Amino acid sequence: MAKRATKKKQVTTNISMPASLRAEVESQMLEGGFENVSEYVRHLVRAERVRSDEARARLRFQLDQGDRSGPGVPASEAFWSRVRATARSSHAHGRRRAG
Repeated sequence: MAKRATKKKQVTTNISMPASLRAEVESQMLEGGFENVSEYVRHLVRAERVRSDEARARLRFQLDQGDRSGPGVPASEAFWSRVRATARSSHAHGRRRAG
């Protein structure tokens, strides 16, 4: 016997927003080819879920790299002074590190 596709029950949620934001939503909805605002908002929620999951995975990867990098070294006040000076210098010269 073939499985039937089950449709999840839809619920209604009202969202209040300024008229300018509503106009932006409608514009994005039309540009994205969405049938209605609800479809567009569902798309945004799903996209945010993916973005959040990917950010969590990147963070987990970086934490795991840190764990594997060996024991930590205490940071002295002199170290933090150098970090702050480097950051101020980079910012003042308009150089920002990508990544």
